[in-house]
Amino acid sequence: MPWDLTGNKGTNPTTNFLGATDNQPLIIRTNNTEKVRVTSTGNIGIGTTNPARTLEIAASTGSTELVIRDNSQATDRRAWRLMNNSQVLSIEAVNDTLTGGTNLVNFTRAGNVGIGTKNPVAKLHLEGGGIRWGNGSVLTTDQGGSIELGGDSGTPGAGTPYIDFHFRGLTQDFNARIINDADGQLSVVASALSVTGDVLLPGADCAEDFDVLGAERLEPGSVMVIDEAGVLRESSQPYDKRVAGVISGGGDYRAGLLLDRQEESKANRMPVALMGKVACKVEARERPIEVGDLLTTAPTPGYAMKANDPSKTPGAVIGKALQRLAEGRGLIGVLVSLQ
Repeated sequence: MPWDLTGNKGTNPTTNFLGATDNQPLIIRTNNTEKVRVTSTGNIGIGTTNPARTLEIAASTGSTELVIRDNSQATDRRAWRLMNNSQVLSIEAVNDTLTGGTNLVNFTRAGNVGIGTKNPVAKLHLEGGGIRWGNGSVLTTDQGGSIELGGDSGTPGAGTPYIDFHFRGLTQDFNARIINDADGQLSVVASALSVTGDVLLPGADCAEDFDVLGAERLEPGSVMVIDEAGVLRESSQPYDKRVAGVISGGGDYRAGLLLDRQEESKANRMPVALMGKVACKVEARERPIEVGDLLTTAPTPGYAMKANDPSKTPGAVIGKALQRLAEGRGLIGVLVSLQ
């Protein structure tokens, strides 16, 4: 039966169809120019007379575009465009007239993928945003580029963020690990740590955690000596050769390197500066303490004084004064150097 331009009824899809019964393609033309071709093998070509796959879309000039619409959405928020232009395949969110929108993802023939950029220079190239994954972690361009693990400024962290490294040829949980195991604390778990350049530490002294007597009443800057039991206690005798150091953290000074910090910190352990700059409690007894004076333990508990008796100083020197104290008691900078 012939096909009526105003529509047909009573058709049988088994015997009534639009197409060919021989080995010839079905061609659709407009303005006497071929627009669509269905080959005898079932391939569909739009803009091409020789489609090599099930659906092939081509354009002889300009870009090749495929538009997908969801008309249930709001105006200018329902169209997506897949476009092949200048050897770049792009996915864009466009307005209803397809004249404007946002370029989202781009694929180059070199295998690079760009998100937010039409000219990706790496296998994955992001511009103007970041990558987010579990627990609010994000890889971002904030402040020139950053990685935020476990959360960000607007999302509280959950769990303990860490980075694991696995050495070649080994099957294990991790070979080395960087872990944020406490607020403001970053730990490196490794059998060795090698640094080829300078290590810059903002702190001023090298301290070590010790068991101390009376930790609850001691304060930073206190002079410490070794007790008979092997723990540290506050000094109380002049020229004490058992002097061990000064409790770190007084004034504006902070420890730059802390040794023997145990995983579970105990209430009776405190950091004691063994070398470097530290704030120390001192008293000017008979004369002012001048810069460069040797200091030793004083009779006042926890204080240092100027070492005036050279015969008693060997083994009892805490270090050198970095500041002057004219009289009385105070907290001054000291260069710890036990001798």
